[in-house]
Parts: sequence; C-alpha cells; structure tokens
Amino acid sequence: MRFKKYITDYNVEIGDNIFDPINEVTTVTGGNVSLDFQVPKINKEKFKKLNPKTNRMKTSRKTKFYKTSIPPEERSFKNLPRYKGSEKPICRFQDWLCIDSSDPDFKKERASGGKAANGKWYGYSHRAIYGFKPGDVVKDDDNMSHDPKRKKPYKIKDDNDAKWHAIRFSREVS
Repeated sequence: MRFKKYITDYNVEIGDNIFDPINEVTTVTGGNVSLDFQVPKINKEKFKKLNPKTNRMKTSRKTKFYKTSIPPEERSFKNLPRYKGSEKPICRFQDWLCIDSSDPDFKKERASGGKAANGKWYGYSHRAIYGFKPGDVVKDDDNMSHDPKRKKPYKIKDDNDAKWHAIRFSREVS
C-alpha cells in the first residue's frame, strides 16, 4: 500500500519505465505510413523534482526511447545502434535483440541468455555472447559449448539443441 501511495503523491505514471521490447509506433508523413519500433536507451533523461513531504529536490529518471525502422527479426550485432563519437551502444543488446530471458531451463542452470526475435538462442556473460540456431556447424576449433557426446564437426539439430548449446556457452564463459 505504501508504494501505491508514493506513486500517487509524486504523480509518477506506472508505465514510464515498463516497456514492451517490440513496441510499434505507426507514423503518417505525407500520406506514407511507416512502421517504427522503439527500443529503450541506456542513458535515461534526468530531471529535478520537488518532494512535497520533505521540500527537497530529488533527481528522477525517465526512460528515453530510440526509434528505428528495423524489425526485431532482422536485428543483429552488426546493426546495433551506436553513438557517433564514442562508438558506445545506444541501447542494451538484450533490448535490441529482444531476448526473452524467462526460459525456466536458463534459470535452473543459472545461465544468462534466452531466445531472441531473430530465431537464435543466445548465451552470454560479462565476457562474451554467442547465438546458436538450428543448422549451425560446431567445428574442431570451437572449444566453447561443445557437446562431449558428439565428435566434431557436427550440426546443431533442432531448436532444443541450440538452447542447450547456449546454456553450456553461458556457463563456460562465466
């Protein structure tokens, strides 16, 4: 109850920081309809706000969004948006690739990763990230995510096999 009171006292909208990674915005310009997608940015907009109970200024943050016309199915690391001068990414790669990290197998194995909208299963840690999809070939020089039951080189068979390769990769690089 206290949290709800806090929200109503400070006029904070609940939807400010909650987003859908595939948030579509349709814009009409000059008779043409274009479909834009919004991805939350890393840098949040900071502004000062008065706390009415204590009469002190408080720094608040609001999520800014990056508009793109690239659909989630066509996104990759090559087209990850970056700032011009510093080459740092504008948004997190998890948000850009729309990685769904709610898979119970990843949570059970304490691995980081999930399935992206482009059809790949990603496994990542603070060191590395790699995506696996059915049909990928695991070669002799790939020491990460190997399957001890198979001889190399071999192909990843199906979606479930790609998921377990992503889990193994995440566990091995962390």
